[in-house]
Amino acid sequence: MKPFEVSRTDPSDETLFPLSAAQRATWFAQQFDPEVPILIAHYVELRGELDVELLDRETRAVAYEFQSPLLKVIEIDGQPMQYVDEKAEISVGLVDLRGSPDPIEDALGW
Repeated sequence: MKPFEVSRTDPSDETLFPLSAAQRATWFAQQFDPEVPILIAHYVELRGELDVELLDRETRAVAYEFQSPLLKVIEIDGQPMQYVDEKAEISVGLVDLRGSPDPIEDALGW
C-alpha cells in the first residue's frame, strides 16, 4: 500500500486523528497524480561484520516504537484521516552490494 493510499480497513472513530499540514498537502498533491510515489530513499554504508538478523530485529523495534511505518490513511466524507495500524507488517529490505565493483554508484542508482 502506498503511504497515502486509502485503506480498506475500518478503524474505530476513536483511533482516527487528522493529518498534519505537511501530510495533508502531500495527500492532496497525490490526489492530482496518484502514480507519483511518495518515497524517501537512503542508503547506509556499513563496514566490517554485520549481524543481519540483529539489524532487522532492531529496525523493526524502532519502527514499532516510532509508529510512523504503521500509519494508514483513510478517507472519511472526502477528508483524509489517519490511524496507527498495530497489525501492519513492517518489512525491512536488504540489498547486499558487497560483490559490486562500485557499490556506492550502484546504491545511488538503485
